[in-house]
Amino acid sequence: MFYDWYAARMPKYEPVTLGMKFAVRIGDLEDSDGLHITCWKCGHDAVIPAAVLKWRFDANDRILQLEHRLPCGKCRNRDLNHWQTVRPIADTTRG
Repeated sequence: MFYDWYAARMPKYEPVTLGMKFAVRIGDLEDSDGLHITCWKCGHDAVIPAAVLKWRFDANDRILQLEHRLPCGKCRNRDLNHWQTVRPIADTTRG
């Protein structure tokens, strides 16, 4: 019940391409962007806000290099997780 309430208030995201996957750096992310990560082992997925990544890592760190430094929050797997950069979808219902 709480999860449904919380999920309804989470921003909706859409994938965004910032360049070649191996070349994207933390500093390339806008503050509203996020990193959507899906664990290949258990299927858990999460969005890490860019602000958290910028606080925790250096702006020159490549996102691809973070794969082994960002374990799955559910099963702690660090290998072969799928990630993509995402951006919040603008809310067109507000006037």
